[in-house]
Amino acid sequence: MRGTLVATVALLALGCAGCSDAGSHRADNDAPTSEASDTATPRSVATPAPRKVVAKGVPSASASAAARAVGEAMAGINQALVAPDKAASTLRDDLVAGAAREAVLAQAAEYADNGWQVSGEPRIVRMVVRPRGDLLRVRACVDQSDVVVTDATGKKLPRGAQGDRTWMVLTLSPVDKGWRVTDQTFPDHPDC
Repeated sequence: MRGTLVATVALLALGCAGCSDAGSHRADNDAPTSEASDTATPRSVATPAPRKVVAKGVPSASASAAARAVGEAMAGINQALVAPDKAASTLRDDLVAGAAREAVLAQAAEYADNGWQVSGEPRIVRMVVRPRGDLLRVRACVDQSDVVVTDATGKKLPRGAQGDRTWMVLTLSPVDKGWRVTDQTFPDHPDC
């Protein structure tokens, strides 16, 4: 279990199970696209949004807003895992809510209970944004090569079988004038 936990640190950086659907692992070239560039300054310290954001069936402005939301959520989750004993108070509900929030808090509790420490930050390499009714579905390639998890004695925990870059499939729900992550899963073939 420890090997898979390390591999999921960055992946859990939006972490919970359950929004996968049969289409989550199809190719990302099956709908009209437009590319969006994210240049806005996020509301908080954030994992930078990727330079390549592909919008499939959504306006590029919505894709850019989704990229900002995912970057901010990933940064918030990383902060929650870096200081797991404070996760409930540091993880902003306007960035991560619902099943995604519950999973991160459970992960943080496990880290705190085991004395595990996280260093480094995941990086979003690229993402594809699609509509899902009133929600957005984001497929994000996350590079976790800079993330290290150590046990209470400082020993580095093994990464597991996954590679350094992994696809995550995120569900974003509208909130105020933006989006927040409410669910997340991994496709059958997560390497990106």
